[in-house]
Amino acid sequence: MTAYNEHLKKYLAEAVPSTTTLPGLFQKSLIARVLYADQMNQHGQADDVKDLVDKQSASGRDFGRCDNITVAENEILARVIWKDPSDHTIGKRPFSNRYKTIQRIVRANAVNGGLSGCV
Repeated sequence: MTAYNEHLKKYLAEAVPSTTTLPGLFQKSLIARVLYADQMNQHGQADDVKDLVDKQSASGRDFGRCDNITVAENEILARVIWKDPSDHTIGKRPFSNRYKTIQRIVRANAVNGGLSGCV
């Protein structure tokens, strides 16, 4: 497991910076970029994450505001963690613990009290 974790950290360190060229919320959200890079690593594509980010980008929210970025990130995370974000009794999706860990680590290391979109 340690070798896998080290490989994943190395991959993310290399892959996440290249995601800064993606449009919309990707420009402001480290969580969106890490989820995208992680899914690329797992599946060779990240269409699901891109679709979720595109939906948030089209929401009309002002991503110049930290609280709006955090709301968008929370909605994306809910979609990748829960089978039905409005009904948690249905259960979690595969890799849900991984995505909760991404959220926890990014926010724990983010500036401005954990609002990860505030750079």
